[in-house]
Amino acid sequence: MNGTIVAVSQTDPGCRSSIGAALAEAPPGVTIVVQPGVYREQLRLAQGVRLVAEEGPGTVTVDGGGQVAVFVAAGTVTLTGIDVVGGGAKLPAVQLGGGRLELVRCTVRGGGIVAVHVPDGEFAMRDGSVTNPSGAGLLFERHGSGRVAGTRIAGLGSAGVVVTGGADPHLVRCTITDARGAGLVSTRGGRGVAEECVISGVDGHGVVVEEDGGVRLSGTTIEQVGSVPVLITGGVPVLTGCTVRAESGPAVTVAGLARPTLRDCTLEVADGYALSIQEQATGSYADLTVTTGGEGAAVVVTGRAAPRFEGGTFAAPGGVGLLFADQATGGGERITIGPARGGLRARGSARPEIEDLTVRETTEESVEVTEQAHLTVRRGTLTGAGAVVSGGELVLVDVAVQGAGTGLIAAGGVLRGTGLRVESCRTVGVLVQRGAELTLRGSRVQASGGHGVRFAAEARGELVNCVVVENGGDGIRVETREPIRLIGNELRGNAGEQLRTIGGEVTRTPNRRRRP
Repeated sequence: MNGTIVAVSQTDPGCRSSIGAALAEAPPGVTIVVQPGVYREQLRLAQGVRLVAEEGPGTVTVDGGGQVAVFVAAGTVTLTGIDVVGGGAKLPAVQLGGGRLELVRCTVRGGGIVAVHVPDGEFAMRDGSVTNPSGAGLLFERHGSGRVAGTRIAGLGSAGVVVTGGADPHLVRCTITDARGAGLVSTRGGRGVAEECVISGVDGHGVVVEEDGGVRLSGTTIEQVGSVPVLITGGVPVLTGCTVRAESGPAVTVAGLARPTLRDCTLEVADGYALSIQEQATGSYADLTVTTGGEGAAVVVTGRAAPRFEGGTFAAPGGVGLLFADQATGGGERITIGPARGGLRARGSARPEIEDLTVRETTEESVEVTEQAHLTVRRGTLTGAGAVVSGGELVLVDVAVQGAGTGLIAAGGVLRGTGLRVESCRTVGVLVQRGAELTLRGSRVQASGGHGVRFAAEARGELVNCVVVENGGDGIRVETREPIRLIGNELRGNAGEQLRTIGGEVTRTPNRRRRP
């Protein structure tokens, strides 16, 4: 012993032959320098101490057999360059009951239920690795906390990291891979942070949040996993600036009563849904970039879910950008959809509301409402394809439709529009088909290739204070015997009749009709 430095060697007669013997004699704060070898012992630490491998990482192993190899009850303990092996069916290799343990450039190899167990105290680890073919990597619970940085957590028989019971660890630039279970689990009030981590190559889910879990992920990548990369069935997790990729969607599933926050995340799947929000889930979804390469929806909202989207771009070249179904509600603002086969769709008895919608580069309808759904869109631009309602009700307020085949189609149900601009459509500007109803107020229909507004047989509706000008056919064409009210409209410059009535009666009070 020299001051506060103690040497341990299995071959040098002038040194302690075991770490345990050195600890028994050492005062608090001592540094124990350990020469190369395998030390088959279980260390029980209750005061401050530093254990250092004299010749660096990989030269010293503490092997606890089937027991806990390192247990810290109190004090601040640091291990540098030391491999720790231990654990059994019900025992970890490393365990904290209190105090603080820091592992620097160490390897922990578990042989049982979990490699590192932190029910209390503070666990820190950097530039090391954790393996455990028989069980989990790290378990934080109750009052456990700490910081794990630059560490590889791999070769696991079950989950990588489990955080539960209010524990709050911080993972930074860690890699979780080669696990037979989930990568990261947050459950029963488990909190924690995963910052700039990579979770990949696990057989289960990449991240699981359930039962009031509240993990916070930042700048983390989840990809190449065996099941849904991110599964949130409860709790209030936060994902910021994360990237989630999958071959088959969904990339992220939100269910139960979960209330997550996702912001500035990128979700990508080769096929299927990219983001699925279901059951009674809610949450905030801000500025997401969501893409599916298959025939599914980039984002699908089902059940009684009620999410709130704030900004974001949804692309689905072979599918639909955003789909609300069943009894889903919610909605959002500043949403951009495209490229996509279909833009925004509502079906079942869904009742979403969207503000500031942009839909572009769609090969089918920009907006579609079917069955008993009710969709409201306030402010928006639909370019290249129009809006269709075949059941339920579609309400459009201050929306521009530009360059569509047919701008607006009411094939069934009710279409209500206020302050619309339907411009440069290739065929009819607004088409109302059999059994459908149109109410158009304060709107402009201009420069369509065919009629401006056409009411087909058995259609009904009204136009109030609208401008219908410069269309290639009739301004307003009425082919129905159902009630049609035209009040205070301006009709001019249309190539056919300004108002053509075929077999029906129209209430007109008054409409201005003139050619240019």
